[in-house]
Formats: sequence, C-alpha cells, structure tokens
Amino acid sequence: MIILSARGQLNEISKGIEVGADEYMTKPFDPSVVLERAKKILAEHAMVTD
Repeated sequence: MIILSARGQLNEISKGIEVGADEYMTKPFDPSVVLERAKKILAEHAMVTD
C-alpha cells in the first residue's frame, strides 16, 4: 500500500506506517517516483511468494 498525502507531519506518517503502508509520500510527488516505488513493492512481494 502506498499512501499519497498532503499531510507530512511525523505523526501522520507514523499512523500510515502503523496501518501497514509500504510507502508514505507527501505532496508534491513526481508520478514517475510513485511508479518506481510501486514496482519495487510489487517486486518485493513477488520474491516473498516465490
């Protein structure tokens, strides 16, 4: 799970990680970076299931 948020306070980021986010990105973010992080997460999860 990737959280994309305008809220960059430490407590908000901590909440996101606590609920299971793999990434927490704050605005402004580059769509290409989001795509690369999504690919990384998918690859990591694929390795776990292999």
